[in-house]
Amino acid sequence: MLWKKLQLVKTKFKSISQLIDKGTLFHGAAVKDHLYTHNGLLKELDDVENGFEFANVSDEIRYFKIEKPIFVKYGIYLHKRYHFYLHEPIGFKDVKYAYLQCEMDKLVHYQNENAEMYEYYRSGNGYNDSDLFNKNSSKRDIFAVIMASYMFEDYLYSEKDPRPLSEKLMDIGKLKWNGTKVELVELIYVLAYAGKIEHESSELNLLVKEIETLFDIDLGNHSRTFLDIKNRYEPSKLLVFLQKVMQVVVETLDEQVDNRKGRNELIDKIKKGLQ
Repeated sequence: MLWKKLQLVKTKFKSISQLIDKGTLFHGAAVKDHLYTHNGLLKELDDVENGFEFANVSDEIRYFKIEKPIFVKYGIYLHKRYHFYLHEPIGFKDVKYAYLQCEMDKLVHYQNENAEMYEYYRSGNGYNDSDLFNKNSSKRDIFAVIMASYMFEDYLYSEKDPRPLSEKLMDIGKLKWNGTKVELVELIYVLAYAGKIEHESSELNLLVKEIETLFDIDLGNHSRTFLDIKNRYEPSKLLVFLQKVMQVVVETLDEQVDNRKGRNELIDKIKKGLQ
């Protein structure tokens, strides 16, 4: 009965949870309405939970540690959002940023006070599950709280800079490819065919365009370039060279006694080893 009820409330809240997961911006009355909906569904769930007896300890742990937090986290997150909205100050950018920083500081303070629980959550440990995740534990919702804190952290970042990700990426300096275009095509193709790098569309052309944007470079007719690579005497020139580089890097680092030496000095030493 309890498991079915949990699935039912998740289903009823699904349209709202999907909006939240997508980062859809909604404020004020919408936040209040979503929170009201969640609170009502949570009460329905808790009413069933209070009279439910778990078949075994494993089921009880799974319910409070894994299944229920997936739903409860949204309520905690929306409560934080609504509180944020109610106390948001009027003012220019500096005032807004100060308020955002204050809210972020609260998250950091909570994490520091509960560092052991955050570590337990991140590590996936289970040695204390039976004490934490049961009906009588005051910490039974701790994972939902931690999940919600990460969600609220993301929201604060989005409030500080609400621009689309594509625009934010423009702030980052372009990476520079120092090898040849042929070498870059060789690297892209071998990683793609090995399944180590892919584009969500599964189209190699789009993957190449992403790499061209990343390095601000035009690879031209990459298909023709790869055909030339495939037909040459040694098709994996770059990979053979990189294998040698890795060997020299390992040997150089093993010989490095003073770890305080700068990166440039280390690179010079590696270059000499490759000559």
